[in-house]
Amino acid sequence: MVGIQRNSQSSPARNAARRSCAAISVGRTRLVIPVNAVLSGLDGDRMEYNVVAKLKIYVEDPKYMEKVKKNLSEIAKVSKIWEEEIGFGIKVLKVTFLLNDNAGGMNELEEKVSKLPHVSEYEVEEVGRIG
Repeated sequence: MVGIQRNSQSSPARNAARRSCAAISVGRTRLVIPVNAVLSGLDGDRMEYNVVAKLKIYVEDPKYMEKVKKNLSEIAKVSKIWEEEIGFGIKVLKVTFLLNDNAGGMNELEEKVSKLPHVSEYEVEEVGRIG
């Protein structure tokens, strides 16, 4: 279950921070996402992202990591992306995406990720609704 957590203490600085960011919990992961990232779409139009998804992406060869990162940011709104070692020197990409369920959501994302060059496989680790 995804919920937006806000600080209940009141002060001018806290009120400004509260208006500019939302903390979203998905499973054990806690993301702090600027509200403008939630409200503005990739093409500059205002749209609301209502789904957050975390994927583990296996890249064919470590030399393609940067290229895959660039391609991922072109197919959907990336909130966070990082490399994680899973053992024996093997690294995977962990990516948190913001999606709009009405605009294709997970089905469209999974189709695009599976067709990316140099991606051998992927796992959907967590999916949750925002709000």
